[in-house]
Amino acid sequence: MQVQDLIKNFQESKKVTTVLLVALFLALNYLSYGIYLRFDLSQEGQFRITQASKNVLRNLQDPVIVEAFFSTDVPPAFVQQIKNIKDFLKEYAANSRGKLKLLFLDPDNDKDARERASALGIQPTPIGQLDVKKQEFRSAYYSVALSYGEKTETIANVLQSRELEYELTARIRKMSNPQEKRIGFLTNHGPFQLFRGQNIPLWHTMQSFTQRVQLLYGDIMQIDTNSQEIPPEVSVMLVIAPDRFSELDRLRFDQFLMRGGSLIVAASPMNVNLQNFMASVGNTEAQEFLRHYGIDTGSDMLLDLASRGSLPWLQQIDFFTVQPLPYPFWILIGRSGLNQEHPIGEGLFGLFVPYTSSVKIDGNVVSAEKGFKTTFLAKTSAETIAKQNFVFLDPRQVASMLETFEETRTDYQVAVYVRGKFPSYFANRPLPKDAPKDFTLQKEATADATIVALGSPYVFTDLPVVSVIGCRECLEANLSFLLSAVDVLNGMEELAQLRKKQKLAVSQRAISKTQQDILTFLAYAIPLGILVGYGARRVMRRKKLSREGVSVMVRVQGGSHG
Repeated sequence: MQVQDLIKNFQESKKVTTVLLVALFLALNYLSYGIYLRFDLSQEGQFRITQASKNVLRNLQDPVIVEAFFSTDVPPAFVQQIKNIKDFLKEYAANSRGKLKLLFLDPDNDKDARERASALGIQPTPIGQLDVKKQEFRSAYYSVALSYGEKTETIANVLQSRELEYELTARIRKMSNPQEKRIGFLTNHGPFQLFRGQNIPLWHTMQSFTQRVQLLYGDIMQIDTNSQEIPPEVSVMLVIAPDRFSELDRLRFDQFLMRGGSLIVAASPMNVNLQNFMASVGNTEAQEFLRHYGIDTGSDMLLDLASRGSLPWLQQIDFFTVQPLPYPFWILIGRSGLNQEHPIGEGLFGLFVPYTSSVKIDGNVVSAEKGFKTTFLAKTSAETIAKQNFVFLDPRQVASMLETFEETRTDYQVAVYVRGKFPSYFANRPLPKDAPKDFTLQKEATADATIVALGSPYVFTDLPVVSVIGCRECLEANLSFLLSAVDVLNGMEELAQLRKKQKLAVSQRAISKTQQDILTFLAYAIPLGILVGYGARRVMRRKKLSREGVSVMVRVQGGSHG
């Protein structure tokens, strides 16, 4: 009977119930440590980490340390933006499964953090806001450093980053990939340059593209194939409107393709002169070279009448007045004109193609039966005409002639993709006279090579920065297309998808104060309700067991008495 009394007292004891509830609470907290539920309420899903980033992070051999340097004292206009960036970094780290360690440091209030930032080359940068009420400027830290082993990469200004996830993932992949691929640029073969310089117009410079591609692939190697070989570490060569293409140039590019290299060629047989606004057939050596590999760039200039009003030329009438003129030579290709089934064009919203020629694929040379994969990447609308050989580009003359064009209107390809084992250009040709004496010709391809050909060299340049009015995103659209092409040609299609995420902006679905209060209440009430419900169930069960125990005792006692 004493044992039964002890059981009854234990089951009915409030102290025991309290101890059990506390123990249960602690056990749940311990078991739920590291288990979290997050909901992205941003309109574009900016805080969702893509599978590409997850794959890169989770396959790392060693952990990555991310040091985020942020000042706490910043102008109010930047508080929310910095908070969003910090939340994104936390989400990024949480999806690494322990492969990324995130540290937030405040160099303004921490001497060690300030010295660490200085050692990494990170310095405070002016930040401020300007409006009609007040001006507020100060120096602050808003940089990120990534360390992998002995390698370090920094993002100097995360506030201006349009592709924060891509920049993080690309830098981590670059540091963790020992076999770094390089990008080459054919130099000393025309007016187009990688960087701006004295007497070089913006429409002949590729500085915006160069700065972005160097993020992942390092400095672009400038290579003059007329005097040097293409190094083996170069995986992609850029050829932008060469004004000559010698036999030695052809030999080195041919052998580059034979070993499985990739070419991005942006060239037109039409020589565009933006000083006198004329275009005429110029050097055709690059055009003849490409024909051997099944790509034909037409000796024409395209006018897309459907997009002529999208990007008008603004003519100065007087000091106060400008008049928009339709200008069909500035072709703005929309989403429907991009091949959304190909990883280069998938997800892109447009492409700006100024002063372009048509590009065709010769099915007799490169066909599926011969093992080639061919497709268009971009094409104009069905309201496009092609002017041959000599074209006036003056906006005033074009505007007066628009209604008199009687040429056939159809769509034209302006960017194409060809991949396969190309036949050697020199298989049945003698070597150039100036070829190295000890040169060994490779007549058959040992790996698939890829050629992406565009009909306009200006797709690469900074022309939209100075010339195009009404298309703020033209340059960004072109950069997304071109950088995606570089990624895909290097076998990194997942990174190409990351580029297409928009800027990490404060773009959240509007939540009313009432909804916020409800969510806050539920965040506290749901866990508490679970504990209270469990505790109540335990109490009811103990009372039931207690009653059953008393009933059993009565029956036992009654039976023994009888």
